[in-house]
Order: sequence, then structure tokens, then C-alpha cells
Amino acid sequence: MTDLAYTYHLRCVTLAQTLVPRNLTSLDWYMISSSFVQQYRAKKELEEAAINEKHNAKFRVELASELKELDKKAGEGAYQLLQHIYTKYPPRKENAQMGSTESNELSKTVKKAITHYHPDVQSSFNDEKWTFLCGEITKILNIKYALVDN
Repeated sequence: MTDLAYTYHLRCVTLAQTLVPRNLTSLDWYMISSSFVQQYRAKKELEEAAINEKHNAKFRVELASELKELDKKAGEGAYQLLQHIYTKYPPRKENAQMGSTESNELSKTVKKAITHYHPDVQSSFNDEKWTFLCGEITKILNIKYALVDN
């Protein structure tokens, strides 16, 4: 029933927004519908996150030693992390190679590595375990990029 209610509330809000520049926030029905739509979306996002976490839990257990090793290498520095990642987990993308590790080029190299290991790019290989690992690698690389870029 709430799915059907969400559909109708969403339609009402969408239709009402076409009446711009009219100020809709002063209308009670609009505020109630908007609130319902926001609450429903937040609930669905939490449900999806729980499903994804449950799905990824098995990979987190299977890859525990690899994830620990990645964290250790991340603590040693960007260069060591990149060397480790490209050596142990070479990207499956064609012609993907690690760039220069000179201090002035390190930021670009980390950014390039993020594009090589991004889960959206890796999902085309239909290997969920690899996609999960690439997601974790990307998270670590994003943190390194924020540190190196400053």
C-alpha cells in the first residue's frame, strides 16, 4: 500500500512543481506530500543499504586478509600503496598502467588509479568479488588522493 501511496504522492508533487513560479510551500497538502515522498525515499535507501551490506558481508570475510594488507600499505604511503595495488591486483581494463610516481605527478597517478579500479568500470567483468575489492581499493585511493592533492 505504501508503494502505491508513494507513487500517487510523487505524481502530485511533480505535477504541482510544474506550476512554478507559484509558491507551493505555503500549501499544507504539498508539504504533507513532499514530506511523505522524502520519508519514503529515505526508508528505501536504508533498506537498499542494508541489503548491500548483507550481500557484501561475505566478501568482507573472504577478503579480510587482502583488505588488512591494503590498509597497511595505505599507511605506508601513496607510492607503496600504488605499487602494491598494481602488482597484486592488476587492473582488468586494457592498457591500464600505473603512471609516474614523481612527487609532482603522484596526485595524477592516484586519480588515474581511481579510474582504473572504480567499481562502475569493473562491474562490466561480471565478477562480484572483484567489483567489491575494487570498491574497497577505490575508497582507499580516494582518501589518499585527498591527502596527496593538498
